[in-house]
Amino acid sequence: MNGNFVVHKTKSLFSAISLDHTHEQVNAGVKGEGGAKVGVLKQDLALFSRLYISCQTRDGNLEEFFKFKNQPWPPSLSQPGQLRGGQKADLFKCLPNSSSQCTTQPTIDAAILDGAVIVQMLKPGTAQTFEDYFNYVFAPYIARQLETV
Repeated sequence: MNGNFVVHKTKSLFSAISLDHTHEQVNAGVKGEGGAKVGVLKQDLALFSRLYISCQTRDGNLEEFFKFKNQPWPPSLSQPGQLRGGQKADLFKCLPNSSSQCTTQPTIDAAILDGAVIVQMLKPGTAQTFEDYFNYVFAPYIARQLETV
């Protein structure tokens, strides 16, 4: 007996908190998709309250407590506790078509080429020596890049 409360030591201090029981209590009498959202929010509130109170009663570090999230996904990406489905291509419907295709190549006065990047980018192909690589791969690429400068 602890004051007016009876202490039942049926679970370990380190056991996981079960959310199923809380979820059933909160969603009792709530129907529909809007009700499911409210139920999930109430469940999060109940979980957060229990964790916050336990952190205070056990002299926990509240700064450390607020570093963690209590949901696997942000609410903007989920519907009643489940990650939203969809295709990436659906995002293009939301974007305005404000870009125009450029059919002509712009005139430039200078080009800056990074030789180390070009060497990493170009495959040696059939070149057996550095001279072959330079003559058949590297130099032709540089020449093509400098044609428009």
